[in-house]
Parts: sequence; C-alpha cells; structure tokens
Amino acid sequence: MPEAFVNYRPGDEEPAATMIARELARRFGGERIFFVGNSTEFGHRFPVEPVRAVEECEALVAAIGPRSLSQHGRADQR
Repeated sequence: MPEAFVNYRPGDEEPAATMIARELARRFGGERIFFVGNSTEFGHRFPVEPVRAVEECEALVAAIGPRSLSQHGRADQR
C-alpha cells in the first residue's frame, strides 16, 4: 500500500496537488504515492480504495485552497 496519500478538493488546488504527487513519485517511486486524481483504477470501488489508502498511509498531504475552507465549495465573501 502507498506510504503517502495526496488529496485535494476538485476545482481548488488540483494543479498544486498534481505537482506535489509528481515530485513525491519522482523522489520515492510512484508505487509509494496514492494520488486521488489518478490512483483509483478503472473498475475498482470508490471510495473503498482511497479510504483504505488513507488508513494505511504514513503521511497525508492535503492541498488546501480558498474553496476548501468553505462548506459549499466557494470562498466566503465577507
């Protein structure tokens, strides 16, 4: 099972999360990284596979942006 889990909120930091996952894979090997954007194989059950990866990983990296802080997916406008 992967040792690092990289996650992001769709539409809010996907480019940053992609770069982080790509760099971690380059340094440590792709088989050691679970990237939510492309690690669930076609035909496998979602969310079973990502939940298992989170439970078994050594490190979780979450790319958090302005939309991640809002319950409805958009930054609060105050």
